[in-house]
Amino acid sequence: MHTPDYIIVEMSGGTASQKPVQLWIGVAIIITAIYLSSVIYKRMSQSKNEKPVKGIVIAILAGIVIAFFYGFMVKSIDPAFVSGGTGKLTPYSTIFFYSIGVFVSTFIINPVMMAKPVTGAPLSMKDYFKGISKDHFAGILAGIVFCIGMVMSFMAVGAANPAIAYALSNAAPVVAMLWGIFVWKEFKGADKTTNMFLVTMFSFFVIGLILVTLSNM
Repeated sequence: MHTPDYIIVEMSGGTASQKPVQLWIGVAIIITAIYLSSVIYKRMSQSKNEKPVKGIVIAILAGIVIAFFYGFMVKSIDPAFVSGGTGKLTPYSTIFFYSIGVFVSTFIINPVMMAKPVTGAPLSMKDYFKGISKDHFAGILAGIVFCIGMVMSFMAVGAANPAIAYALSNAAPVVAMLWGIFVWKEFKGADKTTNMFLVTMFSFFVIGLILVTLSNM
């Protein structure tokens, strides 16, 4: 559910797309990839007799929320650093305050999500401290990588525009797919049709991101 980001960022970035037809073709291809993703997980859940409705609803709500955050963050940055910025922050101070927001909201959102998990038994915040050091380190490392990526994305906005910068940063789903396939083995034992859908979805994501980026160059 990342598609609205391109629309919002494109409108807020100050630089209109030079190739709007190519932009919308790229967006359409990405939407198709998202649809294929839902088909794949539906096939997997059916094979495991699981009901994916709850997860789909949460994913849609999360997609709606995440569609707004990048535009707000860009606007908080000083226009000397990014096109479309109206605030006084630098890319570094922006990610600092963003991290504080994530930290504070964790104590509000996590208890709810842990008490009502999509799958598995309910947990509490106390269970977090029962995790092994390796798991905690992996989470911290992921946060560091994310923050570095966001800072670089903001810096890229200054060299190009928000649409291009965010299109490139939105290659994250592609990386997530690779981890899900090759590291977490989410689709181990999947049939040939599901594997075909996976290859097509991955290809569409990459093609869509390339088209969105090139539409602003």
